[in-house]
Amino acid sequence: MVEEAQRTFDDMVAQAKGPSGLLKIAVPPDFWVLRHLSGIISEFSHEHENIHVHVDLRPPPVDLVGDNYDLAIAIEEPRETSLIVRKVGDLENALFASRSYMLAHGRPEHPQQLPQHRVILPAQGTSAKWVLTRGSETATVAVTGPVSCNSLSLARQFAVSGQGITAANMINVERDLNSGKLERVLPDWWLPPTPVYIVTTSRLLPAKARSFIDFATRRLNAILVAVARGTPVPETYADESRKDHAPQPMFAVRS
Repeated sequence: MVEEAQRTFDDMVAQAKGPSGLLKIAVPPDFWVLRHLSGIISEFSHEHENIHVHVDLRPPPVDLVGDNYDLAIAIEEPRETSLIVRKVGDLENALFASRSYMLAHGRPEHPQQLPQHRVILPAQGTSAKWVLTRGSETATVAVTGPVSCNSLSLARQFAVSGQGITAANMINVERDLNSGKLERVLPDWWLPPTPVYIVTTSRLLPAKARSFIDFATRRLNAILVAVARGTPVPETYADESRKDHAPQPMFAVRS
């Protein structure tokens, strides 16, 4: 009841002067977040001058309640069963390497050839298992490599320097692909996508949080769809195109 009363009061204030107050957001320190979210927040702040946005770069898990966050952007579904999870879209994942690496070691033509290659492993250890799909085909391969790390940005840098093949989000390497620093490996094959969520502690949100969620969901969704299609990423909010083809976000309570 108290929460509903507070939301009613916030709505009355928002109707009078627009959403206002401090909006505290937690985001993962990933390259694509730093690149694209800064533009989204800048646009949002320009349109909502009475909202002050504070952004914390926080690797998961994030304590939304304990650290008093209004919302978090997450690339893995939280384990807490009480959180409200809104799916924004999917990060498409694939394999990449530098041209220098493939000139030196050859270009694999099928996933079963990957065990013969140097791989930048996504977690501590000397081996990993990749599951790739092409249409209805699925290939599961065990890969090994001399380098492992838990950072997508660092793995990308290893790949650019010719250390081996890396698994990465398309959105993380789009500039490297455009500049020729990286190339797709097995371009017809895909790794499982990574979902992107906006997470809150309640359905009953203040106007400032609802405004940001609606704004950021549309922008992030447009960016993710553009990257997946290989089309130019919208640079401004007005550049969103073909929204009717974008996956529709949803609210869900984990149970």
